[in-house]
Amino acid sequence: MTLPLSQTLERLDRWYAAHTPNLYRTLRPGISEEGLAGYEAGLGVPLPEDVRELYRWHGGGQYAFVVDFPHLPAAFGPHGLEDEEAGWARSQPPGAVRQVAWSDRWHDLFGGDGNYIVVDLDPGPSGTYGQLVAVDRDHDTRYVLAPSLSAFLAEFLKRLESGHCVVETNPPNTLEHIYLLDRRGVRADLRHGIADYFPGFGAVPDSPQRRR
Repeated sequence: MTLPLSQTLERLDRWYAAHTPNLYRTLRPGISEEGLAGYEAGLGVPLPEDVRELYRWHGGGQYAFVVDFPHLPAAFGPHGLEDEEAGWARSQPPGAVRQVAWSDRWHDLFGGDGNYIVVDLDPGPSGTYGQLVAVDRDHDTRYVLAPSLSAFLAEFLKRLESGHCVVETNPPNTLEHIYLLDRRGVRADLRHGIADYFPGFGAVPDSPQRRR
């Protein structure tokens, strides 16, 4: 059973404060109900309730969850990816994600420079509204990482609290970077794509050396 998101966020808050204090200080205050309602009105579709709860908790931050956690109004900004005709990209699992390079119904939750984790508000025929998908400019497969934000963050928290991660800083930058480990203890990185930050999540193979 997935941990209630409120409990996940409380524990994430404590973990970041204890282990990555510089990252923790970049988290912004939460967004009001009025702000969320206005954003949804412009978007034209509702955000899943767990996404709304995340933004009520904190309204963004710098590199807060391995990669960027953007301020809400920027979440549908330019991405360096253009919409493509159907069939351009592959979905893993098959049919879960629309086969396009980019969709204006993908809510950019974490990432940058053409590599994103998105909340999918227009899934494929076998997908789930609100599923989390890894979208990589340099790779043509879109991986479903979790069926919902709640499930994604619960698994992410489990990796952090169990020590299946490393925290590093790269001077002179004082912001910490978090890297998850696969079952062999190998650090995930971006050499193969954004999905490799999350070994074993959803459809993504456990090893950073992804199956082709």
